[in-house]
Amino acid sequence: MAFTFWHESLSSTLIGLEAQSILQFRGIPYGTVTHRFADPDSAVHLPTLLDCTKYGPRCPQVPVDFGHVHRIPRDVVNSTEPEDEFRCLNLDVTIPKKYLFDGGRLPVMVWIHGGSQAVTFGSAASGVCDMKIIVGDSLRLEKPILTVSIQYRLNIFGVGHEKSSKNLALRDQELALQWVQKHISGFGGDPGQVTLAEDRVEQKSIRNTN
Repeated sequence: MAFTFWHESLSSTLIGLEAQSILQFRGIPYGTVTHRFADPDSAVHLPTLLDCTKYGPRCPQVPVDFGHVHRIPRDVVNSTEPEDEFRCLNLDVTIPKKYLFDGGRLPVMVWIHGGSQAVTFGSAASGVCDMKIIVGDSLRLEKPILTVSIQYRLNIFGVGHEKSSKNLALRDQELALQWVQKHISGFGGDPGQVTLAEDRVEQKSIRNTN
């Protein structure tokens, strides 16, 4: 079911999804890529009405059958995000509905998907790391949280080549965290209580963003 609300700092009305008292806003742009290998740009101009019912594009990548590699059912691991190297800087926000307007501030978990910075594994669009389940579990434990899951540039688009001094994947992630600090309070999140969570290989991202 669709759910609509006005986000003050984004200056946009967001159309998200509601299921079992959990809200999810998908594919929110947190940055732009003006050209290949460019630094991420924080200048994002959202429309007055933004459709957040579909997952945003992921970075182009070589297909990998994770279902076979990790013995995970295909209907769980396979995700359906489109691919676009210039529009892959987007994120998803998942929150218990009753905390959106109550004036409180929930702890925030930022999820950075795995895939060795080469492919996408465990994104919010897959069943492996479904943020709705995580938020639902936090409610059952009576320790509610808000989650943010991000997309960023990968492989040649994110880490360049042997002569490149840039790690654009890390710069994308840093920009996403800046977005969280600036805008998460509008979703009922606490910018002073942000925890980063990653897949095993991507733990180096946490070390490099501290």
